[in-house]
Amino acid sequence: VDLAPITDPALVIPTIAQALGVPDTGNLPIPVRLKHFLHARELLLLLDNFEQVVDAAPLVAELLAAAAGLKVLVTSRIGLRLLAEHEYAVPPLALPPKTARTLANPMADTSTAEFTQYAAVALFIARACAVKADFMVTNATAPAVAEICVRLDGLPLAIELAAARIKLFPPEALLARLSAPLALLTSGPRDLPARQQTIRAAIDWSYQLLNAAEQRLFRLLGVFIGGFTLEAAEAVSSQQSSATGETLDLLAALVDHSLIVALEPAADQPRYGMLELLHEYALDRLRGANEDKAIGRRHAAYLLDLVETLEPKIDGPQYAMILNQLEAELPNIRAALSWAGLAGEYDMELRLASAPMAFWLARGHHSEGCAALQAVLSRPGTGQPIVRARALNALGRMRVGESAYWPETVAGFEESLAIFRALGDLNGSAEVLDHLALVAGSRGDVEQALALEEMSLLDSRAAHNPVRTAWALQNLADMLFTHGDAARGSELLDESLTLFEGLGHALGRINGLTTRALQVHNQGDDQRARAFMEEVVERGHTTLGQTERLAVTLFLFGQAMLWEDDQAWALNMIQQSLAIFRALDILEPIPLVLHTLGEASLAQGDYVAARARFEESQVVCRKLGNSWDTAAALLGMGHVALAEGDASSANQFYREALMLFMSLPAWDDRLRHVGVAAGLVGLINTVHSTGSEQVVRLYGAAAAYRATIGQAALNELGGRSALPSNSAIDARMRGLARTVVGEDAYNAAWVAGQQMNIDDAIAEALALVPSDPMLGGGMT
Repeated sequence: VDLAPITDPALVIPTIAQALGVPDTGNLPIPVRLKHFLHARELLLLLDNFEQVVDAAPLVAELLAAAAGLKVLVTSRIGLRLLAEHEYAVPPLALPPKTARTLANPMADTSTAEFTQYAAVALFIARACAVKADFMVTNATAPAVAEICVRLDGLPLAIELAAARIKLFPPEALLARLSAPLALLTSGPRDLPARQQTIRAAIDWSYQLLNAAEQRLFRLLGVFIGGFTLEAAEAVSSQQSSATGETLDLLAALVDHSLIVALEPAADQPRYGMLELLHEYALDRLRGANEDKAIGRRHAAYLLDLVETLEPKIDGPQYAMILNQLEAELPNIRAALSWAGLAGEYDMELRLASAPMAFWLARGHHSEGCAALQAVLSRPGTGQPIVRARALNALGRMRVGESAYWPETVAGFEESLAIFRALGDLNGSAEVLDHLALVAGSRGDVEQALALEEMSLLDSRAAHNPVRTAWALQNLADMLFTHGDAARGSELLDESLTLFEGLGHALGRINGLTTRALQVHNQGDDQRARAFMEEVVERGHTTLGQTERLAVTLFLFGQAMLWEDDQAWALNMIQQSLAIFRALDILEPIPLVLHTLGEASLAQGDYVAARARFEESQVVCRKLGNSWDTAAALLGMGHVALAEGDASSANQFYREALMLFMSLPAWDDRLRHVGVAAGLVGLINTVHSTGSEQVVRLYGAAAAYRATIGQAALNELGGRSALPSNSAIDARMRGLARTVVGEDAYNAAWVAGQQMNIDDAIAEALALVPSDPMLGGGMT
């Protein structure tokens, strides 16, 4: 029974009766005559397109009650909500996996034959062949066909309409035109109903079934990208809190109409979204109603309020949940940033870019966050000075560890500091001074770092801010332990711990105990150090849960204790930190942790474990786009291969690492110098002709180059990013060279090497041919 032509629920029973041949004559009403007809029969009744007459659902229930042998199969975009009803949601057609449809990696591990077995692709091919008999999918066109099906969400009608265009456009060109699919997906077969001849008409059919309030909410929800929560829907649909229940009912109706779909929850919050074609339609309706500007503002305001509310809580026990929530909202944050920029809302754009600072850093979006802030700050703006000061401070904080940006970072901090001081904002100036001290310390200017941190402490006290004061005390104490008066440092740390304890500030207390543990460890009292760290772990798990700060704390102390007597205990601390970073999906620190574990395995002679750590690190680094740590991982893999006696593989790893180190942006960047020196020595070690004076000369060149960096810088950079060392092999290879060529020749070649230009030394080393090193079958 085709119900598509009717819209009056009262006509459903007569239409069923007509299809069954039950005449509408006699004294009995047609519903009664139909029930009599069905009573003794066993029948499957298919009611097609029920959504526009859904109010007739109770009549269907009456038929079922009157005829025990009757079964009813209903197709509808809306559920009937009957007691006897069993709903089956018809999903879109099956799509190829992502790895099989990446345009940059055509077909991946999936053959063309396997690829065409996916229902969406099979339908596209069948309909394309119907209009173009010679159409074929090849390895070259398969990724485009797959992406077309994905862009159309696997919807059969959309795929059929797209395939019909294959007469005009090859797959790649068709894919390019899908940026506006509603305009492209037209001209369906004339023998289909009008609502199926264009994708817009098909969606119009569903939209017109909604009441006015449902239509309004549907088009307003088009402002969201990547999904939304009920709270977000309420924020854009009404500014009145009393409308909460109404929004929920309307949203439920849209879900019932299959115009909104339930997504995977994020941070334990239900999320909803639209298929891409429906999203474009909703946006089109929003613009057509001239509501896009007002709703865009509400959307951006909601996102700004959300990030500014969540960001201060990131250091607390809900750390993972908040990061997951912000990750889920990232497409909306980007859309809000774009809207604010186009609307000329300078302050809103700055706040949207700077508020999620901790999130940008934690979830591997560091470059995106910096670029967003830099783009706004570089434009002339007439916003509030306080907003600019906070944005400059946020950008500097994100770049504080990148030496290539230090001049810009310091300039930004100084501008921020000047604004805060002009406004009399002591809290702001105290925070910026703390960050400037961090940069000064990283540059090796200890005296300036101490002076800046002292000023930060003075401003914190003057602001009567106990939390900021406690942090400044702790930071200054940490500097004094390393570079100054340890006795005063201990006094300041005690004051900080007392303040944090009184405030009930778990994170500050844990951080201070870690500083204390490192202090007593450096004094040689490892027993007390371990006791402090065990308290840190216990407090951290009970008060903070699994947070980035706890993971960092565990790693730093484990790293400090790694080469002490109880190496197993230190490794356990580092592995705990790795488990937390993985659980929280925080990628950025993982390479450093993996490098440290890899180097420990290498030193223990466990080459299988070392290789696994370095290989995993390389995968994470490439995902992050981190050239330094990628090169460091390759260096570690070279060390493993060399220790196993595989000079050829080691040479390849060292060669790639060296080239990556050399491609780092600035020649005066110390990270580049350190990496190039390590890669060069590794490359030299792969050459069997250790006895030749040429190799000794190259060793001399590498040693001279390393000396120009300075030992202090090398020590300082050790904490910046892991760089696996192979000092045992380096020393042994040089010892072999000295033995083979003789003392006098060795010394002469070494002196000659120290006078070489480093570029010439690198070119010469790259030209050497690897051969099995004289390590006697491996390194122990």
